[in-house]
Amino acid sequence: MASAYAQQATTPIPDVSVNAPAPVKNDGSAAAGYRVDDSTATGPFWGDLPLQDAPYSINVIPAEQIQNMQVYSLQDALKYDPDIQFSNNNHNDGTASSYKIRGFSLGGNYGQGVTLEGLQSSMGVNPALEDKQQIEVLDGVNGFLYGVQQVGGNINTVLKRPTAVPYFAIEGGDNAGSNGYGHLDIGGPLKVPGLDESVFGYRLNLVDQAGGTNLKNQSLKRSLESGAIDIHLPDDMLLQFNASHSNYHLWGLNQLFLGVGSPNGNYISMPPLDPSSYITDPQATWMEDNITAGTKFTWKLNDTFTFRSEYQYGQDQVYGNAHPYNSVTNQATGAMTVLDLAGAGESTTYTHAGYAFLDTSFSTFDINHKVTTGFNGDTYEATRGPLQSAKVTGSAGPLCNYYAQYLCNYGAILATPVAPQANAGPFYWSYAKNYMIGDELKMFGDKLIVLAGANYAQTGTFQPKGYQSAALTPAVAIVYKILPWLSTYASFQQSLQGGGVVPATDGSGHAFTNVGATIPPYMGTQVEVGVKATVGTNLLVTADVFRIDQPAIYTQLNGDGTATDEVGGSQLDQGVEFKVTGKLWDDLTLVGGATLMDPRLNYEPAAPYQQGELPAYVSPLEGKLYAEYNIPYFAEAPWAHNIILTGGLTYTGPFHANVPSQTSQIAITKINGYTTGDLGFRYVTKLYDHQLTMRFTCTNVTNHAYWAESGYWGQPRTYLATAEFKW
Repeated sequence: MASAYAQQATTPIPDVSVNAPAPVKNDGSAAAGYRVDDSTATGPFWGDLPLQDAPYSINVIPAEQIQNMQVYSLQDALKYDPDIQFSNNNHNDGTASSYKIRGFSLGGNYGQGVTLEGLQSSMGVNPALEDKQQIEVLDGVNGFLYGVQQVGGNINTVLKRPTAVPYFAIEGGDNAGSNGYGHLDIGGPLKVPGLDESVFGYRLNLVDQAGGTNLKNQSLKRSLESGAIDIHLPDDMLLQFNASHSNYHLWGLNQLFLGVGSPNGNYISMPPLDPSSYITDPQATWMEDNITAGTKFTWKLNDTFTFRSEYQYGQDQVYGNAHPYNSVTNQATGAMTVLDLAGAGESTTYTHAGYAFLDTSFSTFDINHKVTTGFNGDTYEATRGPLQSAKVTGSAGPLCNYYAQYLCNYGAILATPVAPQANAGPFYWSYAKNYMIGDELKMFGDKLIVLAGANYAQTGTFQPKGYQSAALTPAVAIVYKILPWLSTYASFQQSLQGGGVVPATDGSGHAFTNVGATIPPYMGTQVEVGVKATVGTNLLVTADVFRIDQPAIYTQLNGDGTATDEVGGSQLDQGVEFKVTGKLWDDLTLVGGATLMDPRLNYEPAAPYQQGELPAYVSPLEGKLYAEYNIPYFAEAPWAHNIILTGGLTYTGPFHANVPSQTSQIAITKINGYTTGDLGFRYVTKLYDHQLTMRFTCTNVTNHAYWAESGYWGQPRTYLATAEFKW
């Protein structure tokens, strides 16, 4: 007789199905709400950090979001970042936009807080985006992470890498308002006889664009050839290469209006021009040719040691000719009587940047360490060729009415030849060296994370008179994970700001009494406290409070035609930020937030009239929100489920165009705030069993007229349409 145990063992067991939600893969795709899990925005020192646990305010714009927004400029890609303000518009004149984060300028060129793979590089003022995997914005002071750096933050671009499986995507249409655009993106394993397919991988991006833009008399031609190769070597070694060449040529620069202000200089009462009347000058042009190349090597020696190194080279050649200026001399009538075509010219910049770090992982008691030590640095060289200039100054004949025809002296522009000048600009060279050590400590089951370290930063220039400076910039940050989905953090950082050499005269012709003297380096300091939470379906919410204290350089006018440059006073910016990225629920994606700030100039004995004033071009309030809504399935209209509605709003509050000066202590020009909106849709379907995506966007749907800053008008309504086929 069989035992009871044996009888039980032979009893059939029915199949059991357990259904649990799969973990969300935050890869930056539209399906993930454009959320990413990890970011290299903290520079090469820390490497990848989970955004949920990073003790910094970080915003990431992934490639799929850039593509679905149908943008090709860095400024437009950052349009919905709530921390960034723009001081001019690179669509208007082709030159660099000036970025401000937390009220401090970054600029749009080398050394101005825009990096490639965490390294300073001559990417140019109009870097191509089609070969970038994501754009990462780190808010605030980051001297420990990037060395000699501005206190506002950093914008880092990350290159696309080879894919593990074959990838093919081709896109065409119009992403500038009135042109032809084509983009090919392919990648995958490289098959080499005798080797496994996983050894070699490649990625290739090709772009060609030509035709008109949304502005009258303006046309654009640009191209990109970009490639990347990965080589997986034995013993956990990875060797990576990248190279690219891009060309950007814009014909028809905008008209810049000077003297746009009311008679008493307090408020702008003259409204900006109707956007349908915008006309550019076809004689004015901006050209840019850019080359980048680099290599990266990663070797995981064992479970304890990992070696990481990278080198990037950049070369950027730009040329621009006469840029037209109009001077509005009568606020009441909008009359213009002066025309001045400013000079431009040719310049080339060269950068070499790299790093080498050793990561050491070990444990002491219940504390896990990852100690990183190493070096990063860069050099920058700039040369300038002959300048180009042409001027027509004085009365333009009968007064031209601003409202009736703002380009009334258009004929005078065309009749004035643009001739080269004999003088060439100066040669400029600078360097930065950073010797760094830091420890990432994880305690109590990774609930408590401490990041601490120091960077000995060195910087110097030759212009042709130069200076050298060095300082120790410490940093410490603490993260406490209250729950797996909720974390808090606090951080303290400093950044060394390079000083400089006092020139012979200032921009107004005052001779400096301390010409040739070295302006000593100065240190910016930041304290930040924040909280991060994942709510809804997959929405990352970040809220933080910050305080940045940045010394300033003042020009003291002496009353006898001379001036003195000195370091004194400071700009103190305090504020709160709120950001969202991801899916509030399955069909609704939200990206954006708001920044409320109190930026002030602090007392300086040489300039007491600036005490408590707002810095120029810093708005105390920014609000931006981009949304996508995937229409749910309805039996009555099943086809509508493939339509994704898109749109967004951007608001910039009022700001000052200048600060009181020693000669005009109350003449502050105030620029009104503005709001613009975008609307569009995306339709996803199948063609020959492969994905076909069609996109349509209308930017500035109301064709709102506004001053982006004093003298620069904002972008008019623009229609964009593209289609993409991929497998």
